[in-house]
Amino acid sequence: MSNKSCNLFIEGKGKVSVSIDEHPSMPSMSFTGLQGRGMGRAVEEKAAIRCALRQAGFDIPMANVRIDVDKSAHEYGHKCIENACAQGIAIASGQAEMPADGRVSAVEIDIDRSEERRVGKECWRVGG
Repeated sequence: MSNKSCNLFIEGKGKVSVSIDEHPSMPSMSFTGLQGRGMGRAVEEKAAIRCALRQAGFDIPMANVRIDVDKSAHEYGHKCIENACAQGIAIASGQAEMPADGRVSAVEIDIDRSEERRVGKECWRVGG
């Protein structure tokens, strides 16, 4: 099977790679590169990434998602890493465009469809 993938760099330095299987399956998320953060932290990261995706208006792909957090990204806090992972998932799943030079902010998700979706639903309710 082939994969969709992307590499993002937090503030141009911290590398986060995301790969998504192209065949549909139960949604799952696995990490590499989080050594020393503990199993509980990885579980929290998964929940935070899903929440960040939903908050920004993106769908969680019905596929196996693999995330590799390079050592260079460890200097950033977990929130920065979670946001970069969420952006990577949105991009690799085709829901968002790749930013110029693959650089993402260390603070917040720059790609956002929540307003677009909300307006679309309101228009549907008014028109329907």
